[in-house]
Amino acid sequence: MNKLSKYVRVIELNDDIALYNTINHAVIQMPGGSVEKGNIIAELSEESFKVLQESCFFVETDKSIEDNLSSFLLNENKLFISLELNLSCNLRCPYCYQAGTHDGKIIDDKTLDKLVEYICKVHEKTSFEELYIKILGGEPTLIWKQFMKVYDSLKNFCKASNVRFHVLVDTNGTLIDNLLSLKDYDSLLLTIPLSYKSCHDRVRFDSKGNGTYDKIVENINTIHTKKPDTKIIIRYNVDDENCSYFKAFIEDLKNRLVFKPLISVNYTAELNVTRNFKNRITYLDFVNWCSTDAIDALVSAEMPVTISPIVSVEECQFRSKYSLKLFSDGTVGSCAMSFFDDKRLSIEELVADFSEGNDFFEKKKTQTIIADQQCMKCADIFMCGGTNKLPCIKTLNPDMCKNRCFNVNLKKFIKRYLDCVENETNNLFVVFEDGESYR
Repeated sequence: MNKLSKYVRVIELNDDIALYNTINHAVIQMPGGSVEKGNIIAELSEESFKVLQESCFFVETDKSIEDNLSSFLLNENKLFISLELNLSCNLRCPYCYQAGTHDGKIIDDKTLDKLVEYICKVHEKTSFEELYIKILGGEPTLIWKQFMKVYDSLKNFCKASNVRFHVLVDTNGTLIDNLLSLKDYDSLLLTIPLSYKSCHDRVRFDSKGNGTYDKIVENINTIHTKKPDTKIIIRYNVDDENCSYFKAFIEDLKNRLVFKPLISVNYTAELNVTRNFKNRITYLDFVNWCSTDAIDALVSAEMPVTISPIVSVEECQFRSKYSLKLFSDGTVGSCAMSFFDDKRLSIEELVADFSEGNDFFEKKKTQTIIADQQCMKCADIFMCGGTNKLPCIKTLNPDMCKNRCFNVNLKKFIKRYLDCVENETNNLFVVFEDGESYR
């Protein structure tokens, strides 16, 4: 008998089983009955045994994996910064966690200078090789002067320091002229929220009350045509109203767009209690929907599938030691969820006391994944990456960890993936196949 690694999941299919390695995401099909109580009882050829062994399917590799977990989970070559330039926005979406705070205030130049100083200090300490700067608001394109001030400063820093400059912008997609002028980056990714036309126009309208769906679709085509190197993520914020329209939405995009964009499905959380918004599907309902109907709709339309069990711990600002979010009032937090923290440190204070013992870094030490021994010893570490303990996920469902639930239903996901392998359309699973994440 050959005992399977604790990181391998056995998935019952119709007549077969699938072995899924959560470490490297390898999937191997075997006849039903080949595994019993965590052991492969079927006779293996020498070649099959070698493939399984080299792919870390057996328990003998567990000790080595455990001893080197930090190398799988940490990457000090990357720094992730989120920058909230403003809270003002030209739309008023009822589910927005910032709703009710559109006071017109914008970040000041001194705060932007302090952010650049902070990034320089981190580079002196870690020599990171890639900077990911995510710029958002409010709507960041409304204050282009501040946008370009920090953009040019960081672009110059990256060029002088031989650091790759990755720019990510969260925008509602209504104002694109200035975005088209961006240049001298290593990558540019735009995230634009969009949902089924009638649902979208009901909540995302301009100052005259006109729906913005048609305009945004037109703008997305313009961006792709004029800047084909730009990655565009269309974020479908899922709730009980638009969930059933997803397939129709995908078909409409397929007919109207001149390219196949990346679609990110996101659960719409009830984070702002002051607004009259209620999502009547639970987060677990959403996970099940992602793993079934959403994948089926994307595959049917031959659109890229970004849904995946792959979790990138290194890109989580909450977990990453030096990554942070800078808010438009000049304060810093671990991530977007710090928006609700009323005791945030200022970026000026953080730069003035850039030492391991300051309050911000002391708190960060407790948040890193390697500080959580329960996570580090867990057989689901590569399925979850500790995300079930993050503030954002615990807000959606506090029992995800206890109930061993993850961001996808693995059985339903793997079944659909293997169906696509059989139909030679598995290349649609762009995250699962390529291992690239789209933030």
